[in-house]
Amino acid sequence: MRELVFEKHRQGTIGHAKHVKALLKDECGLDVHARTVQRHLRRMGFCWLRTNNRPRSLREKAEVRQQRHDDLYEIRKNRPLPPEESYHVVYVEERFLHHHHGGQDAWCSENDLVERMSGKGRRWCFMHAMQENTLIEGTFLAFEAQKGTGDDPGQLDWEVFQHWFKEQ
Repeated sequence: MRELVFEKHRQGTIGHAKHVKALLKDECGLDVHARTVQRHLRRMGFCWLRTNNRPRSLREKAEVRQQRHDDLYEIRKNRPLPPEESYHVVYVEERFLHHHHGGQDAWCSENDLVERMSGKGRRWCFMHAMQENTLIEGTFLAFEAQKGTGDDPGQLDWEVFQHWFKEQ
């Protein structure tokens, strides 16, 4: 999705959420509501700006772009240092999974109806850390979310992260 928006800018055209929605439909077979795409793009760090008397277009927020630049600069600055002076870059990923998530394909006859549950259900939060090409042993965290609204269970907050970081 990010690459699509950047490609639109390289071409000098306007990028919209409807372009991302079409990409998800064509490439992934996902028919996602337009408002869901807009919310996700905002969470990814995009905003909508007018440029040169044109309609609104997706742009990456300046602070997101600056943070990525700063992080890459620090990583690049760290690489040539001797091992005793350099720090180890650790990547952290957090996700959640709703227990009604599932593939869209099933081993059924062509005319069979496969129902997917929707709405309420249990959610699990996951977090892990890795360095370069390997996962760091002992850093996996998984737990059932007890509260949540929308797509984000809201359980992986600062307190949970801080506890995970210190203990694991």
